Amino acid sequence: MSGFPRRIAHLHIDPKSLEATSLEYMQGLASCAPCVRAINVGEPGSRPHNRSYSPQYRVARLLRILTDVESVRLFGCALSPRLRVCNACSAEFYMISTTPYQQLTAVNLNGVYVSGGRLRRFVNDNARTLTTFGVKFVHLTDGTWKSIFAGLKKVGGLTSLDLFHICQKHGVRQALPVPIGWETTYRHKVVGGDKVSEFLQVAIDHFQACSNRSAIACPIPKYYDVPLLFKSLVGQPCSECDDRLKRYAELT
Repeated sequence: MSGFPRRIAHLHIDPKSLEATSLEYMQGLASCAPCVRAINVGEPGSRPHNRSYSPQYRVARLLRILTDVESVRLFGCALSPRLRVCNACSAEFYMISTTPYQQLTAVNLNGVYVSGGRLRRFVNDNARTLTTFGVKFVHLTDGTWKSIFAGLKKVGGLTSLDLFHICQKHGVRQALPVPIGWETTYRHKVVGGDKVSEFLQVAIDHFQACSNRSAIACPIPKYYDVPLLFKSLVGQPCSECDDRLKRYAELT
């Protein structure tokens, strides 16, 4: 693999299994670094919580070698918040966020508990190259998504946002009513630099975090859902509606 002429490989990393590998195996992975384009940490789907598990130096060492990757995806342990914090999610994201990437363009987080302050710094550190940002079932253990949106607003090259059911530890009352022509949802994908910038500005100005919909079934810990705003087609000129429906069809 190390003889490939260009960066095309996608490397899947299972942190828990990697800690049990030999030094020779690690050296073999390191030799493949020049051809690795993307890394996936963890596996898709819900993993069981493991309070005692925490990734060790082998994972951090491998990530430090892969600083030239263009895409990073982290799969966590839960689609709904059931713990105040997950040691495994927190440790894995810490290792990813402290890696000095040189040309990272895409970040996707799925089903993880992360520190809002750490996520904001991660966005800031990679603002020069970042173009795609996706978060699905991501639970902030501190901080607020409003701060994350403000950080993303400063990323000049951001052209794609994919947000799905994000929540945080603290509730926030909506300062301003939903603007005319906009509606709320819990999943929203925005493509295009101007559209991303417009969405983020509206999301910041009209930010709120309301009671978690699963609070009755799982009262502890308390998390708050963040509704997302999108432009409604109702009341818009037909030509604009047709254009947006066409773009939606292309995405799906």
